Amino acid sequence: MKINKLLLLLSTELKSTSSLNILKNSRDKKKRSKAIGGYIGYGLLILMIIAYGFFSSWGYGFIGLSSIAPVLTALSVSALAFIFTLLKSNSYLYEFKEYDMLMAMPFEIRDIVGSKFLYMYIKSLYWYVSISFSGLIGYAIWVKPGVYTYISWILLTFIIPIIPSIVAAFIGTVIVSIGVKFKHTKIVQVILSFALILFSITLRFIIEGIAKSGKTEELLTNIADGTQSVAGWYLPADWFSKAVTGENVFLGILLFIVSIVLSYVFFIVVARSYRKINSKLSTGATKVKNAEVSYKKKSIVISTAYKEWKRLLGSSLYMTNCCFGQVMALIIGIAGLFLKADAIIATITGGAPIEAKAFGGALPLIAFFFVGMAPTTCCSLSLEGKSYWIVQSLPIRKRDLYMGKMLMNLMISVPFMLLSVLGLCICFRVGVVNTLLSLVLSVIICMYATCFGMFTGIKFVKLEWENEIEVIKQGAALAVYLFPNMFLTMGLCVAAVALCFVTSGTYVLLMQIALYSLLCGIFYLLVNKEK
Repeated sequence: MKINKLLLLLSTELKSTSSLNILKNSRDKKKRSKAIGGYIGYGLLILMIIAYGFFSSWGYGFIGLSSIAPVLTALSVSALAFIFTLLKSNSYLYEFKEYDMLMAMPFEIRDIVGSKFLYMYIKSLYWYVSISFSGLIGYAIWVKPGVYTYISWILLTFIIPIIPSIVAAFIGTVIVSIGVKFKHTKIVQVILSFALILFSITLRFIIEGIAKSGKTEELLTNIADGTQSVAGWYLPADWFSKAVTGENVFLGILLFIVSIVLSYVFFIVVARSYRKINSKLSTGATKVKNAEVSYKKKSIVISTAYKEWKRLLGSSLYMTNCCFGQVMALIIGIAGLFLKADAIIATITGGAPIEAKAFGGALPLIAFFFVGMAPTTCCSLSLEGKSYWIVQSLPIRKRDLYMGKMLMNLMISVPFMLLSVLGLCICFRVGVVNTLLSLVLSVIICMYATCFGMFTGIKFVKLEWENEIEVIKQGAALAVYLFPNMFLTMGLCVAAVALCFVTSGTYVLLMQIALYSLLCGIFYLLVNKEK
């Protein structure tokens, strides 16, 4: 591997995909405003991460557990790096647009793999830095460490995410390798990804349950012991903690060496099967395209919805990002048929003693928190990419195009939403009238999310991108949709529970139906303005 070639590839990709180029060189006000809006959205997310890192570290110092703050920070950064890389690695490492061009150039495969991995690492680095540096500030308030701790903590912040990123990227490669051996490659990849994510979530609840199993007076001890025990088997966190506190300076050097060696080994291992995997993926994509040919006469709206459905099935990243919430909602609905309402309430509220009847008006919102996470309409228009000009040249109204994309999102969101809400209504023993109102509200909420997502997708469309992850997971449209919707859902859920203490759940559901119908109508009219 030649470092200069790797850095050349990396710098070229960073420059070509950076929105700073738009702010520096573009005179298009719309493009500049979209870039600024994207930075504002990510700025808000970073502030949330900083608040989490600071208050977590400061809080442990407040209760006399400052000693575990470095381990906690290392584990938080590692977990974040693992999850981010797991969700992004397949899209960054495989099936990117410039694959054929890069393979024709005088670059070794290891250089290409290395540049893609480092690009993925750098694009997420600000998340790791935010949580680590804020944790350092919270830790320093109570401990008041020396200059060495500040320097070592800052330097090792850039090293600690490497190992979990490598592990996640390797798992992603294994998932792709397994997936290409089956006929329906994308579906297999999505199923394996869902299984791994669900396992991680389940493991989190198991660990949390163990931590809370002790008595109240033993809780603080359990937290400290649990964190230290995790660091015992995850050595990089232990090395980070001992290095920044000065307990063992050489462990910091060891962490650096091991991270570099594992990275090099990963590049070599992946490079051996890189061409073979990409060839099978491109062959599968060709088969899918050939299978899409159809001569049946359909309306423009239905044809667009069908095309978008095939686009969804043709992208494991698209499917994972936009369908995982639906799967989670369905699991919750099915769990409601077997669990007691008190168990679900304890999970949602952290054990707060709230009666089941208080949730009668909030059940659709609980399901929608998952179903409405990432509607396809936020990114479906941007995914047209540079081929969007072909669509514009056809005798198709933009309104029909938008309606088709909205129809596809309703097709995958409404069924999951209804099944989830129905299961929760059975679990909470909601009456027939309120169950019917909950189902009506579920459909209206899905229509609202679809229209709102389409509105942001139109206003923040991004047709020039190198990798679909730029619009599916990092697009400004999704960020603009996500924040207002998330806070609105959480706020209304709390308000619905509170109102159920003073009035009937029927009235609470009717108020929500009126509110979401109004919001749906507003965004539908805004979308229809685009002729």
